[in-house]
Amino acid sequence: MAATTTSEPGSFHVPVMVEQVVAGLNIRAGGRYLDATAGGGGHTDALLAHLDDRGRVVACDRDPEAIARLEERFRRDLRVTVYRVNFAGIGGDPIVGRFAPYDGVLFDFGVSSRQIDDPQRGFSFMHDGPLDMRMDRTQPLTAADVVNDYPEAELARVLREYGEQPRARRIAAEIVRARPLATTAGLAAVIERAAAGRERTKTLARVFQALRIEVNGELDAIDRALRAAYDLLAANGRLVALSYHSLEDRRVKRFLREMAGEEEDRWLALPTTGERAVRMRALPRSAVKPGAEEIERNPRARSARLRIGEKLAR
Repeated sequence: MAATTTSEPGSFHVPVMVEQVVAGLNIRAGGRYLDATAGGGGHTDALLAHLDDRGRVVACDRDPEAIARLEERFRRDLRVTVYRVNFAGIGGDPIVGRFAPYDGVLFDFGVSSRQIDDPQRGFSFMHDGPLDMRMDRTQPLTAADVVNDYPEAELARVLREYGEQPRARRIAAEIVRARPLATTAGLAAVIERAAAGRERTKTLARVFQALRIEVNGELDAIDRALRAAYDLLAANGRLVALSYHSLEDRRVKRFLREMAGEEEDRWLALPTTGERAVRMRALPRSAVKPGAEEIERNPRARSARLRIGEKLAR
């Protein structure tokens, strides 16, 4: 689950763009919905508010700590099934598949505020903590492994591809010279030495983003999850995806264009062979952005982009 704010009651999280998500899913009172990145349960709670006793939400997350909170939050609601699974693995999963087809599938990509604000998770350069960055802390690979063990060229590739970092080679070289590194503060100090004055905060954000994506395999997971979601949807079911940086949003946009039978890049107008199948339509074609009021209330929502696809009956 991605950026959220904390509400007062019970310290639950208020989901980003909740009204747009609910509208995008076009919720039926007795429908079935998959919240594939449930996190703190904010979006799940919003879906339940529009369902009657026949409705069902399967709330999934890869983080065992998030699962424990979800089980506590929804323990009295028989309409909710809480299940631990990486969203990349929803295709073919027996528990997720048991409730298919779904009238809607929701993805809220990225990292949650609870994870960001916990220094022990190591996601933020704003807090000193171990170089971890695992969304699922049972997996072996950590940010410390990437920072300390990757060859310099491979580390530069990660920073360039996943952080869109123009100084990737220079920063990678500085990191290699400073090894071993064990904490977020130690890594941040190295990055700041390699960054230009005005670009320090942006550079820090890009490097930490790149490491997080590498540790959690996020982009490949998105590609797998989107294709699985299509198979899990009922005819006329809705796919709603929230992204928080261009790499995520680009994956979703490319998928929806492909499913709509368009060229991957329509501006290039590349020649095609044969007729492309039209399996989904985007609603609307462009991404939906949060309003000014929500951004003021929750600055972490400012980068959010929401895209909606509807599976066409065949």
